Amino acid sequence: MPGVKPIPDSYRAITPYLIVADGAAAVAFYEKIFGGKIRLRLGRPDGKIGHAELEIGDSVVMLADEYPPMDAKAPAAYGGTPVSLHLYVADVDAVIAQAIAAGAKLKRPVENQFYGDRLGTVEDPFGHVPIVNLEVWDISRPMARQVLPAPTGQVLLPDVPNWSWHEYGMRVGVWRCFDLFKRLDIRPTVSINARVCEDYPRVAEAAHSAGWEFMGHAYEQGPMHLIDDQKAMIDKSIAVIEKFTGAKPVGWLGPGLTQTLETPELLAAAGIKYIGDWVYDDEPTEISTANGPLVTLPYTVELNDIPMMLVQHHESEYFTRRCIDTFDRLYQEGEHRAKIMAIAIHPYISGQPHRIKYLEAVYDHIAQHSGVLHWNGVEILEWYRQAKPAGTRL
Repeated sequence: MPGVKPIPDSYRAITPYLIVADGAAAVAFYEKIFGGKIRLRLGRPDGKIGHAELEIGDSVVMLADEYPPMDAKAPAAYGGTPVSLHLYVADVDAVIAQAIAAGAKLKRPVENQFYGDRLGTVEDPFGHVPIVNLEVWDISRPMARQVLPAPTGQVLLPDVPNWSWHEYGMRVGVWRCFDLFKRLDIRPTVSINARVCEDYPRVAEAAHSAGWEFMGHAYEQGPMHLIDDQKAMIDKSIAVIEKFTGAKPVGWLGPGLTQTLETPELLAAAGIKYIGDWVYDDEPTEISTANGPLVTLPYTVELNDIPMMLVQHHESEYFTRRCIDTFDRLYQEGEHRAKIMAIAIHPYISGQPHRIKYLEAVYDHIAQHSGVLHWNGVEILEWYRQAKPAGTRL
């Protein structure tokens, strides 16, 4: 057009335009972490951002809230984005640390690159975490749970039908779980009896190779109250997992969520940093021990296939309904404060052919929403540690 500059003043030839789930929060994040300065902000009738422009350094970044009628969707609606924004700063280490403290997720640690740059990568905030439980049921002992009561009402050993039922999960069901999380590029927390590393090395290696976080879950399945020497068992469990994975686990889940009054003290003394047994919040909290604090991360008995399927005897599709109802409410509340939704599954239950599609349906629903992160326990722990002010508890 005559008289119109092809490239307006103060703009670059290429200007990124970001579609985000929460425009106001995104603007605040970019202002705080990257020193952005808002220079234009146009609202929509619904209160969302229709168009905004920020100056970051010598560049302009445009952004707007999602608007599906015009096919304007945030990256989560597509399962992520292949596009990166490269920001040059004077102190990359400090900026990455600030971003993480504000809720960003570390994707690549800061490192010197062969081409001369020092580079780190982060992804913007929110929270969702799946937990897979892998257990060993010793056939010489009474089973942890029963799907088929003994005909006479008297448990006999070996309990072949109930042992075999659990064994199906380790032979067949678990691979359906691996396929699901591989397709979704999710690396969950696996609550694992340390003995799985010895008795089912192929399963443990598949989880380790896929990048799953190993969380201590005792040496083998059985309540903590019946362990003669808890300290020795905890130390042995940690040692076996460390030998197999090369790293000490930092999280712990008691078998059946069981603890005695001394369990938290022993776990903290052994170097455990977080536990999942205290299912009393949608956010991390801390409990005190003589050996330092333990962070409690949200686990669940509500979105857990054991109580839902085996105790309450719901039909398989009810799992999807309850998970979606929970997600929708937490997603709504998470607009103002990050919430964590845990899903607890066991391969011998959710890995059954008549149930796996209902677990898949949960993730199909979640994928339609932007601003959701699939974090494991250690990632949530690090976010919590860096987000809370020093010397305080959230």
